[in-house]
Amino acid sequence: MNDEKYYQIVIDELRDSAPKSSLWLKVLTEANGDENAARVQYIKLRVMQIIQEEKEKLARERWNYRHSPEYIRSRQKAFLWFALIVGGFLLLEFIALLLAWPK
Repeated sequence: MNDEKYYQIVIDELRDSAPKSSLWLKVLTEANGDENAARVQYIKLRVMQIIQEEKEKLARERWNYRHSPEYIRSRQKAFLWFALIVGGFLLLEFIALLLAWPK
């Protein structure tokens, strides 16, 4: 996975606004007040957050799509076509068996 775009998002966030205060406080505390170490850890954790947020967004979009009326109708239509085809083959097989039945 190319994660450079996520790092670019964090760079843009830091350039345009302050870091997320709760995350910044967490990493600063873990780094015992060392701002350079905290900055490195902040970037790593923020990238991980953005990736997780994107995954959750994609999962929500997929769920919403799969529960949309259009998707449900398309699956129902596909199932009906499948049932008709299978039913047709079964009917032909039944007729073939009847025609081959000894008299």
